Amino acid sequence: MGSGIDKDFVHGATLKPAWHNMFQTFEAGISAEEAAKRAGLLWNVSMLPISAFSDTYGWIEVPDRVALVREPTVDDPVNRTFAVVSTDFEFMQNLELVRLFNQLTDQYPIESIGTLGKGDVLFASFDAGMIEVGGKCAVQQYIGFYQKLDGLHRAKWMCTPVVQVCANTCAMAQRGAVAQADIIHKIGFTKNMEFKTHELAKLGKMLAFEQELFGNLAATHLDFNQVKAAIEAVYPTPSEPVDKTDSDAVHQWLRACAKVKSEHSSVMVEYLQTNELQPGLENTAWSLWNGFTSYENHEAGNKPESIMFGAASNRMNAALDFLSRPVVVK
Repeated sequence: MGSGIDKDFVHGATLKPAWHNMFQTFEAGISAEEAAKRAGLLWNVSMLPISAFSDTYGWIEVPDRVALVREPTVDDPVNRTFAVVSTDFEFMQNLELVRLFNQLTDQYPIESIGTLGKGDVLFASFDAGMIEVGGKCAVQQYIGFYQKLDGLHRAKWMCTPVVQVCANTCAMAQRGAVAQADIIHKIGFTKNMEFKTHELAKLGKMLAFEQELFGNLAATHLDFNQVKAAIEAVYPTPSEPVDKTDSDAVHQWLRACAKVKSEHSSVMVEYLQTNELQPGLENTAWSLWNGFTSYENHEAGNKPESIMFGAASNRMNAALDFLSRPVVVK
């Protein structure tokens, strides 16, 4: 499993050693600003005008567009361009963000903070305590922040059971998040970030919703036919080709059927393994939900981008939607 961390540009710190052993560790109780300072995250990013050159017209300024450029750092002493964005793009410098995060650390201790790539991705996780699922098992919860300065993605606050320490865990944290708030990088971003961060003081409502949802899944017992129906709903069997004399279409259909059959079997295996690992929650929608997410996050070979924003994300959304429907409870 790749970390998504450039080994020549390592910036991150965690309360407990990360699996990749690339980040510094810090003691409990420090502020987000201090953690970011120790990790070396406090560089600046500028919005610079863009020009184009031709022999005919010379230098021409590109209107309404600017480049997001990171300043040189000690271990990467050159400017790095993150993206080209519109002039109404708004963001906060890392120092501004972590000072905002300081509002959380008294109630929710910081667990991790770091960057990916050349610093265009910033993530942070805060300890939000434990919730119980169906009175059978406890699930650690985190408040997570994720931002990618590429002009395409929104910044995110989330309530998730996954602590972020690398690209894969960032993807898993977003996939496992039941409560999530997106902030668009446009005029007003700073005010929205300040408001959303202040609202996290009311996290109890988000955790209560998550506890209720997980509790409902844990209380929903499924028979074998219901399990098969849920898997079929997420990975539907392809329809037969209309023209069965079209050998190419038939061949493609057979290959698609084989792929879906493999997906069915793999999710079933993950579900049965979850049953064994969580006595008291076996044969429940909670156990099957863990089967879906375990397969998509670990076994299917999906890239983090797919898990966060693509087809894998859509399939896991479909699984949670199906398992949350009252019709499942019989």
